Amino acid sequence: MRTIAVLSFAMLLLSLSSPASAQLRLGIDEIDVSAYPNVRLVVHATDNGNNVRGLSVSDFTIFEDGTIMSITGGFCEDTLARTPVSVLLLFDVSRSMGPWPFGNNGLSDAKRAAKLFIDRLGEDDSMAVVSFSDEVRYEQPWTGDRDLVKRRIDDLMWWGATALWDGVATSANLIRYREQRRVMIVLADGDDNSSDVDESIAIRYAIEANCTVYTIGLGSDITEAPLQRLADQTGGRYFNAPSSSDLDQIYAEINQELETTGICELRYRSPIDCWNGNEVLVEARVRNAGRTATGGSTYFLPYDTTTFSYVNVAMERDHVVEAGEEITIPVELTRVSPERAPSVFEFSVDFDTDLLELTEVAVGTLVPDYTASVSPTLRGADVRLSGGDAVITPGELSFLTFRAAPVFSSAKSEIGISPPEVQQFCTVASSDDGLITVSGTCERALTPADSIANAELGKKTQLTGSTPNPVRGGAVIGYHLASDEHVTIRVSNVMGEPVATLVDAPRTAGDHTVRFDPGDLPSGRYFVLMTTSSGSDQMAVVVAR
Repeated sequence: MRTIAVLSFAMLLLSLSSPASAQLRLGIDEIDVSAYPNVRLVVHATDNGNNVRGLSVSDFTIFEDGTIMSITGGFCEDTLARTPVSVLLLFDVSRSMGPWPFGNNGLSDAKRAAKLFIDRLGEDDSMAVVSFSDEVRYEQPWTGDRDLVKRRIDDLMWWGATALWDGVATSANLIRYREQRRVMIVLADGDDNSSDVDESIAIRYAIEANCTVYTIGLGSDITEAPLQRLADQTGGRYFNAPSSSDLDQIYAEINQELETTGICELRYRSPIDCWNGNEVLVEARVRNAGRTATGGSTYFLPYDTTTFSYVNVAMERDHVVEAGEEITIPVELTRVSPERAPSVFEFSVDFDTDLLELTEVAVGTLVPDYTASVSPTLRGADVRLSGGDAVITPGELSFLTFRAAPVFSSAKSEIGISPPEVQQFCTVASSDDGLITVSGTCERALTPADSIANAELGKKTQLTGSTPNPVRGGAVIGYHLASDEHVTIRVSNVMGEPVATLVDAPRTAGDHTVRFDPGDLPSGRYFVLMTTSSGSDQMAVVVAR
């Protein structure tokens, strides 16, 4: 089994409003968007690890992407059977967990206690198993099959050092996209001595994952404070187990905390009508006895192309101009969605202002009745194109005329076009940049044939993106080949294991696409790797359920 690389993710906000609320915690156990735009949250509040009782819906405030939402309904129950839970069991399998004379034989008792814990879980719960020693190993991916999980636990073997914080950070990334309530149980019998990730980063990852962490310190040689901090800062509990015979009782207590929980259900209606599959941040804030706490989590919008538009602009070729002379370059609209067709385009053109001057912007054949305006900036210029008729087909959008400075040796300038701000707020906009080579006055200009060859060399073999990303029902992967060659495109999981082969065949030079159907792949982060004789390229995609 391969070592798991620790992946970094953008940090979700999880904060407390004042030092006085240091023991008050709020977690979002579930976000239900099955009836979107109606959203249902299941939240729970704890005070020093104990459930907060006597709460009401009026004690809560909900924020969606930073904007306060009106709560349309809900209820609070002091005692209520828990919602389904995703439990990740993280085992220390370092040498000290083995039998005498290497260790205290803790792993044998830990296996027995964990299997009893699994037997007590509900039918709708899911489980995963991760171990750590010198390396972190994903022993069992997410499943509801109790017998399978127990067999994987039986297979655990002791060896090596203790990479505790690598294990916590990796496990947080593996649980982050679970839609059920997220719980991690960490068992360790020694201090970290082998991690690449430090304690603060690992705890931050667990907080970002909206994961409640229960920690168990086994034996007398462990430093309890780090495990206590991990539990406290994620709303869990720390347990001390003087000997491995105490583990059965500890796992039973954790299971009891999962079985009966004081929770609240909150409902609101999302105002977002741009259903483009993007990730949305939701925060819930509770006020109790003069203190406040905030918990955060995310959900993915539905994907419906009738609610948003695509706008892609491009300079698809590289160009050569003599020093001191002018060159006119077309800017093309390569993709547009007619359902929400734009009639205003605003974009920035960035270039080396010491080498080039933008002297004119003319409207293209696609929009002959539009007007064009230009505002110089320190990095180039801002361009605005506007007209009365919306654009529903690709074509030549505008022409940019540049004057090259009278340099004596050849120089190059990237021409960057920022994605346009079109009049509809719900637009997915992208752009492809260009390159201008200014041939110095003392050098011979390239011939037209050389210019064409230089242009083709300028477009490298690469993956050009996934539409959409995150992926729900399916996506289109784009790629460009600079020459005719054999192409292999595979999709792998976070462990580097291939899960799909999209292309394995010869292809001609130019732009291509291939469909990626995630099928039964679980939610999470995957990597698309393209390999050719001239090189390789990789990009990340997220599968969301």
